[in-house]
Amino acid sequence: MIELLSHPFVIRATLAAVGVALVCSAMSFFVVLRRMAFVGSGVAHIAFGGVALALLLDLPVVVGATFASVAAAVVIAGTRRSVTLAEDTMIGILFAVVMAFGVVCAHYGRATSVDLMVYLFGNVLTVTWTDVLLIGVLAAGVLAVLWALFWPLVYVSFDEESAGLARLPTRALTVLLFVLIAFTIALSIRTVGLLLVSALLVIPGATAQRLAGNVQGFLAASIAVGLASAIGGLALSFAADLPSGATIVLVAGAIFAAASLVRR
Repeated sequence: MIELLSHPFVIRATLAAVGVALVCSAMSFFVVLRRMAFVGSGVAHIAFGGVALALLLDLPVVVGATFASVAAAVVIAGTRRSVTLAEDTMIGILFAVVMAFGVVCAHYGRATSVDLMVYLFGNVLTVTWTDVLLIGVLAAGVLAVLWALFWPLVYVSFDEESAGLARLPTRALTVLLFVLIAFTIALSIRTVGLLLVSALLVIPGATAQRLAGNVQGFLAASIAVGLASAIGGLALSFAADLPSGATIVLVAGAIFAAASLVRR
């Protein structure tokens, strides 16, 4: 790995993977705590429609993905209590409609000449310094919000009704959490891809939950698992010439399996 770091594209890939893993594993703490795994997966798939639309309109892909995922997150969070449909039903509807819209958009304009597999499964080796900078800015923003509102978000995640009685703005905090997940998904497109980012939003937190004994340990372990998965998966992908995004997720899965054995 030290020898590989002499190449600029490897440095870019490593910085991007570490940035994405850091923010994904921090968000994974809340995703697992609130049992929102399907929300993360649904929003990630919905972002595909934004990617296809951005390609059609000749816009930066991250702009389209961010718009689609944030809009979906706001709709899901804002209507989860005000409509008769269950949350998972709403996600399933948006998932199907927006994915179909993305497939239609992919038949026109610049989208026809772009390999959409890159955005579905990721390729961290193709990131530019602009991508690295964008990932850094978005990651810093998400982590800053989590730092500032960590305990209120934890309170709402553990017991939303009790948090409401304590006069916390539970609905606003829930919408904020959904939006942060959306931004996390948008910045992960080029590294692990839309289909695999849902794994990084679940596996680090699920692993940490099996090992930690308190909230702080839960968060720290989740971040440690995410970073270990990113660095280890990237090194393994370079050594064995494997797809980077998928390898990162496989390493995360192996860490979860090992943690499960330790827990037993």
